[in-house]
Formats: sequence, structure tokens, C-alpha cells
Amino acid sequence: MVFRSSYYLCNIMRKASVMLGQSTADVINLRPGQCCETVFVTATGRTVDLALVVVESEESVLLLLSPGMQGPVYDRLDRHIFPSDKACLDVAVSVEDVTSATSMLSLLGPGALGIARSQGLVTGPDFEPGSSHASRWAGDRSVRVVRDPLLGRATPVVTLVCVGPLGDAMALLSGDQRCLPAGEGLLRAALLVAGRPLPGAELTPEANALEAGLYHAVSLGKGCYMGQETLSKVHSKGLVKQRLVGLEARGPVRAGDAVVVAAAGGETASLGGAGASADAVSQSTAAPMTSPAASITSSDTPAPPARLGTVTSAGTTPAGRHLALAFLRTRAAQAAALEQGVGAGTDAGGGAEAERRAAKRAAAQAAIEAWQAQQRAAGQGP
Repeated sequence: MVFRSSYYLCNIMRKASVMLGQSTADVINLRPGQCCETVFVTATGRTVDLALVVVESEESVLLLLSPGMQGPVYDRLDRHIFPSDKACLDVAVSVEDVTSATSMLSLLGPGALGIARSQGLVTGPDFEPGSSHASRWAGDRSVRVVRDPLLGRATPVVTLVCVGPLGDAMALLSGDQRCLPAGEGLLRAALLVAGRPLPGAELTPEANALEAGLYHAVSLGKGCYMGQETLSKVHSKGLVKQRLVGLEARGPVRAGDAVVVAAAGGETASLGGAGASADAVSQSTAAPMTSPAASITSSDTPAPPARLGTVTSAGTTPAGRHLALAFLRTRAAQAAALEQGVGAGTDAGGGAEAERRAAKRAAAQAAIEAWQAQQRAAGQGP
């Protein structure tokens, strides 16, 4: 159980006119009781925030923003959308920061749905990710119950958005021995394990939404929105130059460390899993990798050789696993891993040896192209 006090909530009226041109997901087709993740990007497709849109009714939507994103997103909506909507549509369009008037907590882990059911918050047999409903709880308190996709489909998350302070509602949850309170530090660790990109780390002006692996939250055909032209071009022309992947290292890692081709006898890092399930990784990373042909070099090391990318987030789990997220160059990372496996070298060993190496390089390139075709077929790559 995590009390998400640093997150922001906005209530938006007239969801279709407000959200359609300002974020990447096709939110206009969501029905009341549905939710989805969407990305706020710049005009050049660079990432600002990965937000959750919860449709309450035909006229109202809740927007859950990451810590620190109230200003960049709320001000943008208020400044750019509403004057034109009011003038063109002659309707009452509004955006309201309701953070101080609400309380939000999330139940994380395999027991989340069971706890929610025991509290009477979930009654039906199915409560799939991407759904929500209104309920009453703890003395007839109004609450929105959301099956949150925060950690992917493999890890259940039930988020409760209550009107007013939690008060006696917290006492009800605390009385359940399955419900253990945790701070947002543990939530951040869970996000790292799931491979979820965060503002200020992975969601920055240095990467676009497709490089961050957020295909599930991006629509390339819903109509005009900020950044769509750039993202469509990146997708259609295969210009995804780097991809967010998960790393697991043998020792502590820190943000800013370089990911390089592994030297003989050097420490290796496994690429792609970050301890998450296959489902979570496929959602959060567009190019999962499994070859151990890379190592992580301290950011204090000048000009590391054969640099593939840079660690953006890192941490150690309570179980002692050293996990990280990093952006790796798409082709360089795959080629380096494959050539490391087949033994790259110089051409000084004679014609026969040169031919063998050329054949291996051709096999490596063929493997890269096959992987890219698989990604396109799965809808996860250009």
C-alpha cells in the first residue's frame, strides 16, 4: 500500500476537445469506466510525461500526472487548449487541479485485487487493467477505483482516488494483515523493476516517445496532435535511433554510467529483463535484449570505448539485485552483442580467416534485420 502524495490530479471537462490534440493516445474513443496511458510530448515528439487518463463520464476525465509534472502539463492545457475550445465550440471547458481536494493510494502486488474485494471496492469477477468504476467506501466516502496499468499487466495495481482526506479509510486498510504500508521509495523501486520510464530520467528532451518504448500509449492515426508529425516520421522511416532497455548488473550502478561493449574478463550486465516479467518488459521497452555482451562503466571514466548508451535510472532491490534502465543505440547495441558472441577481430589473419569473419558479420546483420522485422510484426517497432 503506497500513499501517492506527490502525484497530481486534474479534472478535465469536455475530454474530447481537450485531450485529443494535446497527448498521444486515442482518448476520444474511451468510454466511461475505461482508462489508458498517454504521453505528453513536445512539438518534436520529445517526452514530457507519461500520464493516466481515467474517463469518469461523457463530460469528465481524471488525469493522473507524475510528481513534478503539474506545471508543465497543467499550465500547457490551461494556456493552449481552452481559449480556442471556448471560442469554437461555445461550451464550458475547464481544467481544475484537484490534488488538494483528493487523496490517492495504490495497492501493489499479487494481493491487491483480493484486498480491494475484501473492502467491497471490487465486486465483479473481472476487473481488467484499463478499467475503473465509482464506489462508496469507509462511511459512504466517494472513491474512484482504477485497475492501474502502472506496473504492466503482470503486476496488479489498484489505485483509489478518494474525495477528501483518507482518515478512517486508512484504518480499514491497516486492519488487513495482507496490506503493508510502504513509501514512495518502494514504489520507485517497483517502477524500476517494471522498466517504466520516469520524467527527468527517461522522459526528457533527449528521447522521443517511441525511443522510450511507449508504443502502447501512442496513436499514429488518431488525427492531429502535438508531436504527431515527428513521431509518424520516426516510425515510418525507421528512425528510432535508441531504445530503452532494462539492465541487471553484478554490482551497484548509478545514473550517468556508460554502457559499453564487454571486454574479455570484464563485468557483464544482462540486457532486457531488469527482473520484470516478459509482459512488463515488452510494454516498457521496445527492444528487449538478452545477450550479456555489455558492461557498465562508471561515469567518471573518460571516453569509454565502444559506448552503446547511458544509464538513466538505477537502484538496488530489497533482494539485492542491481537494476538499471538505459538508452542504447538501436543498431550498435544489437550488432555489438552479436559480434561479441561470434568473436570480432581484425583482418590480419589471412584470407580464410577474413572470410569467416565476414560471414559472421553478415550473419549478425541478418539477425538484426530479422529482429527488426519481428518488432514490426508485433507492432513494437518501426
